Amino acid sequence: MGGGSWYRAGMRPESNQYRKIGEIEGIKVISKIEKRNLKDPREFQLPTYSHTADTMYLAQNEKGQINQLRIFTNNRAAIDFDWTHDHFSEKGKEDIFRVHVHEWDFSKEVPRSVARKITDAEWELYKDLFKKIDKRLHK
Repeated sequence: MGGGSWYRAGMRPESNQYRKIGEIEGIKVISKIEKRNLKDPREFQLPTYSHTADTMYLAQNEKGQINQLRIFTNNRAAIDFDWTHDHFSEKGKEDIFRVHVHEWDFSKEVPRSVARKITDAEWELYKDLFKKIDKRLHK
């Protein structure tokens, strides 16, 4: 499982510890042992790094709903698929079951990108998993 240590400008490294709380289709559902401020955009529910090179983890929100799939490449977060909040609808018409994407680029100061819409190819690749997590999820 992930250790998640990484440096932020002017701060000491943090080591986040996680525990397995379940499994869906062979993918571990994990949770932070010690919760931090998830309103801080630099704090994430899932580790940034994984001890397993090419793996996936799922996260649960505070309501116990699965709300994120993180895919790792070469031990680093590569792409996040998120839901339970909406970046693309008008205020008051949020669609919390629309899957959106954040990509990771560790050459940038803030490595996690702003949200973008899921592509048709990404949806086709992962839709069976998304539907097993929650039948209401869509692109």
